[in-house]
Amino acid sequence: MRTIHREFYQFVTFSIMSMVGQSLFILADTFFIANGVGAQGLAALNIVLPVVNIISGLGWMFGVGGATQFAITKSQGMLDKANNHFTQTVVAASLIAILFTLLSQMFVDDILGFLGVTPALFEMSRSYFTILTLFTPLFILNNVFISFIRNDFNPRLAMIGMILGGIINIIFDYIFIYPMEMGLTGAAIATVFSPAVSLMICSFHFKYSRRTLAFQPIRLRFGSILATLRNGFSSFLNEFSSAFVMLIFNL
Repeated sequence: MRTIHREFYQFVTFSIMSMVGQSLFILADTFFIANGVGAQGLAALNIVLPVVNIISGLGWMFGVGGATQFAITKSQGMLDKANNHFTQTVVAASLIAILFTLLSQMFVDDILGFLGVTPALFEMSRSYFTILTLFTPLFILNNVFISFIRNDFNPRLAMIGMILGGIINIIFDYIFIYPMEMGLTGAAIATVFSPAVSLMICSFHFKYSRRTLAFQPIRLRFGSILATLRNGFSSFLNEFSSAFVMLIFNL
């Protein structure tokens, strides 16, 4: 019982620390943009933020939903099936991320118009939006891997990945915005480094002694994918509600 309690509090503690750290990094990111780019830079960022929330929501929907399926199936002693959930989730999330990227790049101006961009903010918003959505797969897959690694006995590594990714984001924010004077374009590039570094850190999980997570030859089961989406939909809805509120405020 003590072991269960200890693991429970460990999982909760690392998850809370990850989210608090992520919130602080977003605050720092906003601070650099406000001071280094100015009021219009911050306004342009706010125009694009609903899309950022939706990308994050898609990642958590696949991540939380798939990791839940993985944990339940693994607890029933069906490790191969559990790892098939993992492989399916990664493949499905990757396909959605690629589709999202293609549509975003094709309809940049239409999407920004829907988000309420003004002529004064158009160029900055377009630059930030184009760079960020181009790397949608990194953001979505980062949330997927963090969710699975947490459920595979390694919440500490998931926390380290999120925190180090945020720190790198802050460092490059400063470099690109101040010394290099790249403005909001630099802020977007710095943001992309965050999931890239986090994914690199998460890859060390495959050398972890307690891991059970592994890729398998893909066997697509649409019922399983639907179950993943159902389990993770509340996580998506949480991010989507933030996107919706931000959109209404912007309009």
